[in-house]
Formats: sequence, C-alpha cells, structure tokens
Amino acid sequence: MTSLDSRDLITIEKPGCQSGPDDRSSPRESSHRVVLWRNLLLRLMLRVLLDSCVQLFRIVGGIERTNRLRVVMKIKGLSKYRGRNPHGYFQDLPWGVRQRAYAWLSRFLKRHPYCPRWRFAILVGQAKRLALMSDEERSAWGRSMHAKRGGYAVQRRYWHESRIGPDHPAHKAAQVSVAQRKWRKQERLGLLPKPGVLWI
Repeated sequence: MTSLDSRDLITIEKPGCQSGPDDRSSPRESSHRVVLWRNLLLRLMLRVLLDSCVQLFRIVGGIERTNRLRVVMKIKGLSKYRGRNPHGYFQDLPWGVRQRAYAWLSRFLKRHPYCPRWRFAILVGQAKRLALMSDEERSAWGRSMHAKRGGYAVQRRYWHESRIGPDHPAHKAAQVSVAQRKWRKQERLGLLPKPGVLWI
C-alpha cells in the first residue's frame, strides 16, 4: 500500500462516483482509491480526537492547579461550608454524640466500600443528622420512610396490573367523595326529594 501524497488527492475520486467515458479504471485501482479515502478519513478523525484530548487535559490540569492554589470557589454560597471542621468530621459534637456519629458513618461505609468524595460528604452529613436525633424522632422518621416506600410499591403494583386511569382506586374514591359531598350539600340546602317522589 502506498502512502497518501498531495498529487494523489487531486486525482482521487469518491467511491461510487461515475467517471467520464474515457476512464477505464480496473477494479483493482478503484479498490485502491477506496483504501486511500478510508486512510485519509481515519487520519483526520485521529487528529481531531488527539486535539480534543489535549484540550481536555489542559482544562483538567487547570482545574487541579486552581484547586491546589486554593482559589476562591466558583459557587460562592458553598464557600462558607468549606473547612468548617479542620480537626475532624464530628469535632463540633459532644463526645457521646460524636461516638454515635462515627458508628453511623462506619455502618454506611460498610454498605459503600468504594465511596467517592461527593458520596462520602453526604454520608457524613447523614451520620451527623442521625446521631443528633433521639430514638423517638428516628423511629418516627423510619415509619414515615416505610410509609412512603409502601405507597410507591402500591403505585408500582397498580401500574403493572394496569389499574391506572379510571380503574385506579383513587379515581373511584374521588367519585364517591364527590357524590357524598353533593348529597350533603343538597341535604343542607333542603333540596333532597321527599320520600316516595321520583326525582331525576
């Protein structure tokens, strides 16, 4: 296979294009042209990919340099939360609460052994919140979470059973409620029919 030359680019035609009547190119020459076009396109795509990778590495390197130099954060609202406890995660808590927070954090880290930094920050916040809650508050919170989970499960079951739209129990309950409210309003205004009288 020969290398691609600038003189070849002038004479190369796209594969599948019709040439003039005096062009008597053999199938071997046309396949050679197809290979040359393919190589040209591959080189072009490789060059674009390399340029984009270089730009990406420059951007990432710039971000790391700004992080190393401790430049002001782009989100100014989050700057007050940065470095609040330089001595530890739970050093602002009392000793007993701190021990409970570390216990919660270790329990969470057993569930997520490979934990990225963003998830670790969330787990620290949740451990602190659960350590500050009393047993009654934590129990009430757990019950509310179980109730939400049960409600979502029922909705999912109704969806799989195709009990949506007018067949959904909530729609039937709403229709019954509307009928009862209408009946009570008519009863309050004295518009109900007398017994034995047909009312349409």
